[in-house]
Amino acid sequence: MPEEVYLRFLSYSAGGQLQLHVAATIIEVLGGFVLGSAAGLLLGYPIAKIALLERIAIPYMVAWQSVPVVALAPLMIIWFGTGYLSKILVAAMIAFFPF
Repeated sequence: MPEEVYLRFLSYSAGGQLQLHVAATIIEVLGGFVLGSAAGLLLGYPIAKIALLERIAIPYMVAWQSVPVVALAPLMIIWFGTGYLSKILVAAMIAFFPF
């Protein structure tokens, strides 16, 4: 059994499929990290410094954070399709709300 997995790994690696999927995953992860970090930095400072904005935004942010990502991921796929965008947005949510 492990030798079958190893042989399949070698065949995917030699055929170029593995590199293609690794590159797609790296694009999704880095895109989500950059988007989530940028949103966190751009929203975090004003929310922390402006009391009115904090009182308005925090309840929505807590509500959004309380919903599990596994519940939102299928909705993202329905709303944004199966391409890069839905996966980048899920990764951005994870980066924006670190657990």
